[in-house]
Amino acid sequence: MISWRRIGLCGGIGVLVAAIFIGGYAHRALIVRRLDTWKLLPRPERLTELYFDNITGLPTKITPATPQPVGFVVRNLEARTVEYHYVLRVASLDGKIVRELGNGSFRLEANHTLTTTSAVAIPALSRRVQVQVRLRYGSIPWGYNAPVTEVQQINFWAVPVIRTP
Repeated sequence: MISWRRIGLCGGIGVLVAAIFIGGYAHRALIVRRLDTWKLLPRPERLTELYFDNITGLPTKITPATPQPVGFVVRNLEARTVEYHYVLRVASLDGKIVRELGNGSFRLEANHTLTTTSAVAIPALSRRVQVQVRLRYGSIPWGYNAPVTEVQQINFWAVPVIRTP
């Protein structure tokens, strides 16, 4: 036997669920904004790739004051256009002497890649030198709403060869 009381309870629960569903849909933007504020919604993974364009072709021996090509690649996966600033440097073996060889900047759209090659004259600061590419840019890490300054660096070692006549 069907009880009217049971039907009333089931109907009341159904009306309550429908009201929550309709009310939630009507205030969807507010709910989404609140969940985003609480960092409960998925966000894109933002990153920048920095690497040498020809890792096997990097010079292991250099002639000081002779221009050497240094090429590197930047791939923007930050999900937005980013302004990048780079500095080419050379450091002595102990890191106490650092000299700037060149610098530059460029703007890169999301999901684009740029290859940059510069010819730099690497001085003989010590018996072994480290050639560095330092990249600075504004990135939005997970959990942040505004860009913060990020710095990446790649380097390789080379031995200066001084030729005597």
